[in-house]
Amino acid sequence: MKKMLFELLISPLTISDNYYLNSIIISLIGLIAFKVAFKVVGDIGARGGIGSLLHWTIRFIVFIFLWSVCCIAVIATKFVISHIVLISILVIGLVLIVLLSKYIYHRVICN
Repeated sequence: MKKMLFELLISPLTISDNYYLNSIIISLIGLIAFKVAFKVVGDIGARGGIGSLLHWTIRFIVFIFLWSVCCIAVIATKFVISHIVLISILVIGLVLIVLLSKYIYHRVICN
């Protein structure tokens, strides 16, 4: 019952539009969430119904956390790629401003 509820809750979650890539990433997140939940419940020593409920709760929380981190990383990457020219101009401008200010500062202080 708990597994069915877990699968029902995570089934609409996606990271990528690519089906195969999404399946691989979601599977890796699920594996990591399982390992973390198994380790935590094993370290606590909870057994039976309480251990099972704790395992599935921890697994769900870890899964949602990792899924959120991956989604943020994908969104940030897409933003950077779509605005690469603007970001490059800003970075070059900031570097030039810093170098110019250091040059002017040293020129004024040293002379």
